[in-house]
Amino acid sequence: MSRPVDYDSPAVMAEARRKLAEMYASEDTAGRTRLGRSLGYSGKPTNIRRSVRRLAAEVSKSESVVVTEYFEPFITNEDPESRIAWKGKKLPAWGLEGRFFINSSVMYLSEYPSGVIAWTQGLNGRKALSSVPALFQRYSDEALLRLQGFYDEDKEVARESGKMLGIAFSNDAAEALIVHFGLEKRVALPERLTDYGIVLVPTHEIYKDEIVEGKKKSVKQGYDKFRGGTARPFPKGKRREMIQFINRSHSQRKRRWTE
Repeated sequence: MSRPVDYDSPAVMAEARRKLAEMYASEDTAGRTRLGRSLGYSGKPTNIRRSVRRLAAEVSKSESVVVTEYFEPFITNEDPESRIAWKGKKLPAWGLEGRFFINSSVMYLSEYPSGVIAWTQGLNGRKALSSVPALFQRYSDEALLRLQGFYDEDKEVARESGKMLGIAFSNDAAEALIVHFGLEKRVALPERLTDYGIVLVPTHEIYKDEIVEGKKKSVKQGYDKFRGGTARPFPKGKRREMIQFINRSHSQRKRRWTE
């Protein structure tokens, strides 16, 4: 016999938040509004979505978050399946407050008539969006274009002669990509100033008044790192029904995501 669920338990509520944030992140704007209505919220669509976001973990406009783990370690030009950086199934358990860019520093592996070389460069999604799945897909599409030898989605600017072998998205993946092609004794890892990785950064820039050389100036600040914080608790009167809906709906969606 299963034990009754304590809907006031911090652990039960935390797990429900995680599931809610995962569902929220997978939806477009209309889907997020429908999700909020299913939870019992009413009113303007923007207010409904805001209410849902306040229940779930959310990356704020002052935070950045590393998302490398949700992508394949590296992609290669060997076959269609190996060229896809994001397979569409791995999503974080949080949403975004506003629009974000998806940027990265990666390692490219290219074969030229003179030999194979590894080199470092940025790879960006080029467009700010508020949907996590849309940002991930945008980045995956851009990575595919680079792998095919083009700089932009209009395919107007092709790379100079040579074949792109692969792209690695993390430090460990850079080494693994070289080993994957059996090039560890022929190709050295390139020098890099920062770690390889993929990160979401808000479009909102933060400035603070500071005294610089005796004068008050507005100085651009860095972003805080996202730590998975949450906002408001589940309303006590609706807590049981909300958590039950989240658990039930998440199980149904999980089956669809893995089909």
